[in-house]
Formats: sequence, structure tokens, C-alpha cells
Amino acid sequence: MFCDGLGRIARVMRGMLTFVRSGQNISVEKCRVAEVIDALKLLIQTNLEVRYVKLTWNNAGDCRCLCDPQGLYQAVLNLILNAAQAAQGNDGAEVIVAAECDPRWVYI
Repeated sequence: MFCDGLGRIARVMRGMLTFVRSGQNISVEKCRVAEVIDALKLLIQTNLEVRYVKLTWNNAGDCRCLCDPQGLYQAVLNLILNAAQAAQGNDGAEVIVAAECDPRWVYI
């Protein structure tokens, strides 16, 4: 499981670098934000608990948006890992990941 997680992280990072360098087109589709958040939760929850960073997940309902799901996944993963790295080593370190939406926008 640990190796699978590292492999996923490596693929995500390679994908981000490739996208930035290539200027490639993205595929926009309807995306359930909860599915992206749930996939991230499975990937990083245990990894950050080992680093003594508490993760709190607040996933509000059925938020949907038009986006590149893989791009959204990569961007949110990067934000979570950066926040966890900044919080690590502090007493009571916690990262809160929240998703909510209104009729026009999705907020993560």
C-alpha cells in the first residue's frame, strides 16, 4: 500500500511537470468534487498521521464543477502536502480540507 501511494504521488508530480512544460490541452468534464477529495483522503491520510499532522475533512454534499479532474486532484494534493509540510513539527498541527459550493462556484 505504501509503495502504491508513493507511485501515485510520483505519477501526479510527473503529470504536473509535463503539463506545465508542454502547454498541453486539458479535458474539461463534469466532476464530483467529493470523488476527488475522497481519492485524496485514501492516498494521504495515513502518510500525514505518521508525520503527526492531523487531517480534518469537511466535504459538503454534492458539489460539481466543470474541470480537468486529474488537474483538480493534482492541485489539491499539492496544496494539502504544502500545508502539512508547513504545519509539521508544531504542537497540534492540523490541516483542514474543506469543499463547499454555491450555484456559481466550488470552494476548496
